[in-house]
Amino acid sequence: MIKLNNNIKTYVFYLAMLLISTNGNAQDIHFSQFYASPLTMNPAMTGMMDGTFRASAQYREQWGSFMEPYVTTGISAERNFPLENGDRPGLGLVIVNDKTGKDAGLNTIKVHLSGSYNKLFQTSGNGNIVLGAGFQLGFVQKSIFGEFTYPDQWVNGAYNGNVALEDFNSNSISYLDLNFGTLCNYVFGIGSSVFLGGAVYHLNRPKEMFLDGMQDSHLEPRWVSHGGSRLVIGSGEISIIPNFIMMFQNGAREINLGTSVEVDFGMLSAIQATWTIGGWHRLNDAMIIATGIGVKDFVFGISYDINTSSLKVASNKKGALELSLRYQFKSKSIKLKGFPGLKM
Repeated sequence: MIKLNNNIKTYVFYLAMLLISTNGNAQDIHFSQFYASPLTMNPAMTGMMDGTFRASAQYREQWGSFMEPYVTTGISAERNFPLENGDRPGLGLVIVNDKTGKDAGLNTIKVHLSGSYNKLFQTSGNGNIVLGAGFQLGFVQKSIFGEFTYPDQWVNGAYNGNVALEDFNSNSISYLDLNFGTLCNYVFGIGSSVFLGGAVYHLNRPKEMFLDGMQDSHLEPRWVSHGGSRLVIGSGEISIIPNFIMMFQNGAREINLGTSVEVDFGMLSAIQATWTIGGWHRLNDAMIIATGIGVKDFVFGISYDINTSSLKVASNKKGALELSLRYQFKSKSIKLKGFPGLKM
């Protein structure tokens, strides 16, 4: 059994699972570097890039300052298939794993196949518009691991294992998951752009329930709205990139607002590299600082969440460390006919 110094941790796990099994209120997995994980932000972004192939990886570790950290990892790969008229259908795969705790907790694995179609519209000026729609079909498995203790089992600081535990219907649940999204991207000038997208996750409201005796519980849809702009200054060596993402799910909400600045050294010298630095505010939760370095086809990013919520007393304002790595390939043998890439 979990010892006394882990009692608070296991109680938090218990509450999280109870919310999932009764009300479906628990928020989905999220990344602070949301722009580095396009397939978990909007299915329509599958293949929406200035290239033909993209692979991404993310690692997030949260709350390690006062408990066993929550660890989230994600990998994705996607490819588009340029057509003669400039349109580009896309196909991708994204896998995410989320684990809360070390000795006991909840483990979530999500595997989604993602498809999209991006339609190119050439304007009368020097700009292009792309309208995209995407769909995801996935498999999700959530499982409880380890042994739990509960508040009722602790009396005057002493553990009593004879107190009855919660009656779990199963240690593992799984279900199919359906997601859909749309995106509009307008590119003008020498690379400036404005984009706006929307998505809904869990269209089929899958059933989630661990505890016996509870009414059927369904995971409510998560609604996503996101957008932003890339404003290229001068001859392209500096770009200002404001963006946002808002997510709403059964009364819970998450709103991120911020901006970054990118310096393209390739426009100033023979060095094929970029440097990005920026900050975001996740309202009522955290301040996010992030930086990234791009070398040729690779981009590495690192960010840190400074906790500003009511948990800042326990966390000492220490939130989450997040790392990302992205590879994007642009085939020289395939002409991307007037198709604008989406850079964030």
